Amino acid sequence: MSFSSGLVNTVSIYRPTTTFGVGGKSVKTYAEVDTGVACNIQAVNSQRDNFSRDTGGYEFQSEWMAFFEYGIDIQKDDKIIDEKSRTFIVQSSPEDMVGRKHHIEVGLAKEE
Repeated sequence: MSFSSGLVNTVSIYRPTTTFGVGGKSVKTYAEVDTGVACNIQAVNSQRDNFSRDTGGYEFQSEWMAFFEYGIDIQKDDKIIDEKSRTFIVQSSPEDMVGRKHHIEVGLAKEE
């Protein structure tokens, strides 16, 4: 089974932007980056409390992970919405965990 065949979710990716409203107050909005992006979103093993991993000098805690083909344009703080209309915020910078440009992983926080 190839890695691509395991990418069973489809997401749209949105990047945070800041606009300024009345009185100069900043307002956070999101701009669409890409749609129809294949990935695999997984809940982290429930036997682990607040899964954490050291990533480049900081630590994140996440209950969800997403796996993408290498080279997908996704960044920390992006918002993704999947085919089930679930919304997640990317909590970590994309990591090439196996170091062979095989795939990237990001930690997610689910928005309720």
